[in-house]
Amino acid sequence: MSWNSYNADGQVLQGVLAGATLTTPVIAEIDSGSTITLDATTDIVLDADGGDVFFKDGGTTFGSATNTSGNLIIKSGTTTALTFSGANVTVAGTIGSGAITSTAGITGTQVDILAQGDLRLQDNTGGQYIALDSPATVATSYTITLPAAQPAAGNALKVASISSNVAVAEWGTAGVGLGMVIALGG
Repeated sequence: MSWNSYNADGQVLQGVLAGATLTTPVIAEIDSGSTITLDATTDIVLDADGGDVFFKDGGTTFGSATNTSGNLIIKSGTTTALTFSGANVTVAGTIGSGAITSTAGITGTQVDILAQGDLRLQDNTGGQYIALDSPATVATSYTITLPAAQPAAGNALKVASISSNVAVAEWGTAGVGLGMVIALGG
């Protein structure tokens, strides 16, 4: 161990520690003009009693990891991006992704399928599907509300009422005079 600079009271101002092992050092700050590498044969533990681990570049915070009641919050800059609660995660913004595969299901309050993409309902093996598709151009957005009850054999969907761009469908016997009927098949 060698030191290369001391102040008038004999305190170290700069030093070089070579070939020594520090077991429980108390270090307030480590500065380097180059890369600092932490290399452990087991784990690296960051233990911040304040609950936050900040990530900075040139003194500017670009992210952090925060402990809140044992759960993790990840921030981008100072904005919360991800909030974890056990194995569940809440995303604060928009997720841009490729294909998303789920073995349990995806839930939400709205799903928008853009650019006239299909809503595909796969069969049991995932090989074949039934697709719902919109026309290339829709003059006015509208909603079709499906009936709550299960249909009887031979029933078809008909539009029972339309109000404020919402068409309420009901089950009826296919035939003349029932209004619009949604027919499937060729």
